[in-house]
Amino acid sequence: MFLLDTDICSEAVMGNERVFERLGALDRDAWAISSLVYAELQFGLDKGKLAPRSHTALDKFLRAAPLVPFDRGAAREAALVRFELEGQGRPSGVVDQLIAGHARYLRATLVTGNTSHFQWVKGLALENWREPGVAGG
Repeated sequence: MFLLDTDICSEAVMGNERVFERLGALDRDAWAISSLVYAELQFGLDKGKLAPRSHTALDKFLRAAPLVPFDRGAAREAALVRFELEGQGRPSGVVDQLIAGHARYLRATLVTGNTSHFQWVKGLALENWREPGVAGG
């Protein structure tokens, strides 16, 4: 399973061909977004700073995207991610820690254009669909 990070969802909505093609080539049950990513994207909608066309496209994407709830198991894994990163002296943003923990708990590949935010998370598979020639999927 591919779990899409916030930036990749935004890229798909804004028409990034590479991201859109990768997403379109997958079965519906092969990808999802975390409820955490949903919250971040919904916050973007609520801020009201998007052009009407982008607002409509993002709203449509959110209604169509398969959603995986952040549950107790994901929360435990996110706590472990935070503990591990702090132990390495590499603290990161709280939301990134939560998303990384969710993906690792699901044994999903996290799809992000911000691989540097997640590269130190042990056992987390990453793909960057913004880059050409991406393997996997």
